Amino acid sequence: MGIKRMIAAALAATMILGSALSVSAATGSPAKPDKPAATTTDENKQDHVEKTVTTKVTKSAATVTKVAATKKSGSANTTVVLKIARNAKNKKVAITAIGNKKTGVFNSKKGRNVKTIYISSKKKVTINKVAFKGSKVKTIYAYSKLNVKKNAFKGTKVKNPKIRITGAKKTAKSYTFAKGAFNGLSKKAVVSVSKKTMTKKQFNLLKKKLQKAGFKGKVVRK
Repeated sequence: MGIKRMIAAALAATMILGSALSVSAATGSPAKPDKPAATTTDENKQDHVEKTVTTKVTKSAATVTKVAATKKSGSANTTVVLKIARNAKNKKVAITAIGNKKTGVFNSKKGRNVKTIYISSKKKVTINKVAFKGSKVKTIYAYSKLNVKKNAFKGTKVKNPKIRITGAKKTAKSYTFAKGAFNGLSKKAVVSVSKKTMTKKQFNLLKKKLQKAGFKGKVVRK
C-alpha cells in the first residue's frame, strides 16, 4: 500500500471512531427529570430511612395525612422528620398541620413502626384531633411552635410519651393547648423543655398552660 493510501485509511478510521464516540456520549446523557404532577397530594420520601410521608399541599401550607415507615435494618426504632413537603410546582412548602381530623396519621400497618418524630417546621404546626390515634410514637421532638387541638392524643397506643420542646428561643405564647388536648395520656407522660429554648419564667407560664389544658404528667426544664 502506498503512503498516500495509508494516510487516507488512517483518517477514515479516525472519523468513524470519533463519530461512534459522539453517538455513545449522546445516548448516555441523563434524561431531564419529569415535571411534578399537578396534584394536591405530595409523597415526600425521606432518603435517610425508607419512609413515605403523605401530605395534602396547597401553595403555602402542608398537612401530614399519613406516615408509613419500614423498620430500618438492625433497628426497631424508626424516626420521621416532619419539616417540609413540595407542592405541584415542586417548591418547598412548610408543614403546618398533622392529622386529617378523622384517622390516625401513624395508624397504618407500616406507620405503627414509627417510634420517634421530629416536628421541625419553620411555621407553627397544628396537631389535629386523633392525630396520634393508633400510633406507637414514644418520643416527640418539638422544634416548632405548636397548636395542639382537643383529643390530639386520644387513642394512642403509647400512654406515656416524652414530648421534648427544644430548638430556638421561644415564649409560652408560642404554644397553644386546647382543653382536653392530652386526653388519652397517663400521669407518666413527660413534657421536657430545654433550658436553651425557654427562660425559667416562660417555662412556668408554659407549665400552667399545660396543666390548664389537662396535662397530668411531669413537666420539667433541663
